[in-house]
Amino acid sequence: MKELHILIIEDDESLAQSLQLFLGEIAQTTVSHDGFEGQMLGEEGIYDLVVLDLMLPQVNGYDILKHWRTQSHLAMPVLILTAKDTLDDKVHGFELGLMTI
Repeated sequence: MKELHILIIEDDESLAQSLQLFLGEIAQTTVSHDGFEGQMLGEEGIYDLVVLDLMLPQVNGYDILKHWRTQSHLAMPVLILTAKDTLDDKVHGFELGLMTI
């Protein structure tokens, strides 16, 4: 059986650690605390799932998701985890996640 690989991109270190402990029960996890590093890690194309915060240092989550969706080999599922809660924020995230080029 293939082992799952999950990338967690979250700048809140306490939350990232909690996610890593929880998800580490079912998958191998990698954590990044800034957007630039997280984007580069995601481009490796080895992750089965990404947990992505939107408000990150260096590069925000919207830009990361938009960049990934322009790369045909980066179609991994992305779960957006954020404090942003307006309808516009949600719609924008869905639009970026569903982009196909």
